[in-house]
Amino acid sequence: MKNKSVKMKTSTIRLPIDLSKALSHMAVDNERSLNTEMIYALKRYVETNKNRGMDV
Repeated sequence: MKNKSVKMKTSTIRLPIDLSKALSHMAVDNERSLNTEMIYALKRYVETNKNRGMDV
């Protein structure tokens, strides 16, 4: 995620406390920032679900 040439959009989201804590722990375990962990998780979700009739 350190590629500065990738255009990014800033977004604000609200997360349940338990989900936020779980993501934070995963980020530490994977030696990633929380932001990078969230991007990783969202990319995997989209990749997994892109052929399920969703317009992504």
